[in-house]
Amino acid sequence: MDRWNAANAATPKSVDFAWTEYDRFPHPTFKLGTAEAYGDFAAVLLQFFEQGDDFDFLANGHLFATPLRYVFPSGMIGVDTNFKELATQFSSSTGFGNAPPATRQALAAFLARIP
Repeated sequence: MDRWNAANAATPKSVDFAWTEYDRFPHPTFKLGTAEAYGDFAAVLLQFFEQGDDFDFLANGHLFATPLRYVFPSGMIGVDTNFKELATQFSSSTGFGNAPPATRQALAAFLARIP
């Protein structure tokens, strides 16, 4: 969470994607859900992969498939994803939001490196 929050803090955006509770991953669906929010999220995800040794940390720990969930107070799971799935979704030209092509391409390059 600390690594994600450092990437969030380092990324210029209009929506905050701070991750404060483990079972409340800050997926853009729960952060306004707008095209802009999804685009901002893609920028944070890219910053996270690019920052320091974060990508290698995930790779070395086999963490790309670790569940990232948003669990409602009722216990229902609102989102159940992982870093590989997010990279797949946000690198696609038909993916969510208004991420610039350069962001999508950079995420695609990281996706190609995910085992």
